[in-house]
Parts: sequence; structure tokens; C-alpha cells
Amino acid sequence: MTILKMFEHVSIMAPIEQRLFINYYNETVDELCGLYDKYVLKDETADPESVHIQNITDEEGGILPLYHTAMIDNIYQYISTDASEKAFYKQEFLRKASMAHNRYFRDDSKKIYLKKAWWW
Repeated sequence: MTILKMFEHVSIMAPIEQRLFINYYNETVDELCGLYDKYVLKDETADPESVHIQNITDEEGGILPLYHTAMIDNIYQYISTDASEKAFYKQEFLRKASMAHNRYFRDDSKKIYLKKAWWW
């Protein structure tokens, strides 16, 4: 999902300016990188500051695709004014981000073959 499609999806739910969306997107990237140190960025050696977007027409933003729905929920959480909606969207963000992280971790761990340990 491109940044423009994410912006269109969020703006359908609640009107938002582009610069505010960019700020919320970058804050969400920082939050994801703070939660999980691995399996968030497409380039694991990249700095989280380097994947911040400057324009809404940027392509992907450097975040792995399964995190996009979680990012949309976190941006909804920033936009919403009702406390119960904020709590709901924050909970959904954490749940979806955890599911995405577990999926990438599981896919990566399938590549590692462990030898059977003999204890006798």
C-alpha cells in the first residue's frame, strides 16, 4: 500500500491535512521501531529517521507491508477525539503490529534449522 493510498484511506474516515498525516505517519514509524528492533524496516541496517516521509507521494516509506493496517489504526488514534475511540484504535494498533511482527519472525525462523540436542 502506498503512502497516498494510506492517506486516502485515513481521510475517508476523518478529514486530515497532508502535513498532519505526514507527522503522524513519522511518529508511528518511530513508535514501531521503538516497539520492535527487528522486522519493521525493509532495510534492517537503515536508521528509522531515514525512512521518514517528506511528501505524500513517496512510494512505500521503507516499512514492511504487514504493518500498514496497524499504522492506519495508530493514525486514527491520533485523529480521534473520543477517549474510548482512542483506546480502541491504540489497542488495535498494538494487536495488529504484534501479529505482523510475529508473522515476520515466524517466516524468518523457518529458515533456521536447529540440530537436535542429545543430553545423554
